[in-house]
Amino acid sequence: PTEGASKCTQCSAGHYAPGKGFATCLPCPPGTIQTVSGASECQECGEGTHQRLEGKTECQDCPERYYCVEGSAEPVGCPAGSWSDFGMGKRLESCQCLGGFFSPNGTAPCSACDIGTFQPDQGASSCVACESGKTTSSHSSVLADECQLVETPPPSST
Repeated sequence: PTEGASKCTQCSAGHYAPGKGFATCLPCPPGTIQTVSGASECQECGEGTHQRLEGKTECQDCPERYYCVEGSAEPVGCPAGSWSDFGMGKRLESCQCLGGFFSPNGTAPCSACDIGTFQPDQGASSCVACESGKTTSSHSSVLADECQLVETPPPSST
């Protein structure tokens, strides 16, 4: 106990006393929790979870389109062209490439399929070329139906 204190205070869940003799309880900082009372330290939120607030007793699942590394206070957004399911984003590699995008291992960071290619599946490692004589009008095409006949201008008469 500190001078003048007659007894120690037991910290409530979500709080901790950083050492023996502390009469003051501190809230667990963001990214950590404490589920029991009387603790001397806080526990980091595990992969796929986060906690934005201090003094809490449970971590929250990482939302869709985000990933949360161990000890996350804030979820981190998956890069453009990628996605993660609710509670499944544990690190950057948890973000799978969306349709129309690819990477060597099918996870972020992802690149858009080039013009003349498409990719209907998530988590793809390559794009599919349009049939001969067909192309797409833009990058990141998802469906084979986006491949249209290449229009060649009529020969000019000079």
